[in-house]
Amino acid sequence: MSLPRSVLVTGGAGFIGARLGAALAAAGSDVLALDDLSAPGTAPPPRQARLALLLADVRDADAVA
Repeated sequence: MSLPRSVLVTGGAGFIGARLGAALAAAGSDVLALDDLSAPGTAPPPRQARLALLLADVRDADAVA
């Protein structure tokens, strides 16, 4: 099974989203992690090639367009 070239992961700084984004990036996908870091204790995911963080709320249509 081949992975998509580009992937958007919402909640990309959360427990599941950060791990999913890292795994997809390691497998060769370009990952855009979307998170507003509003949850207590949430920190940006570690820097990794092929993974970018967009600091925005998923409800902000202009940010996710």
